[in-house]
Amino acid sequence: MRVDLGAQAVSVGGEEVRLTRKEFELFAHLAQADGRVVTRDELRATVWRDSPVALTSRTVDVHVRRLRAIPELAELIITVRGTGYRVPAHRDVQVVG
Repeated sequence: MRVDLGAQAVSVGGEEVRLTRKEFELFAHLAQADGRVVTRDELRATVWRDSPVALTSRTVDVHVRRLRAIPELAELIITVRGTGYRVPAHRDVQVVG
């Protein structure tokens, strides 16, 4: 899997995975964390910044659910109960750009 920050695109085997802008920003942030648990608060602060949408705690969870509905991403995102999410660093995820 390739996460291209410059092109704001995710591809698997050369095929682009279609994501909304927020889905891309969320997945890219998790992929860049190198296996570290990313809290919901951190995701709200970095992906949604000052958006009023970010005020609800469920915003992040809803978007993660949408990412998990995409077959190529479904097993990559791990929930750390009560804390947040992570993408394991050992996975074949290359972040560029």
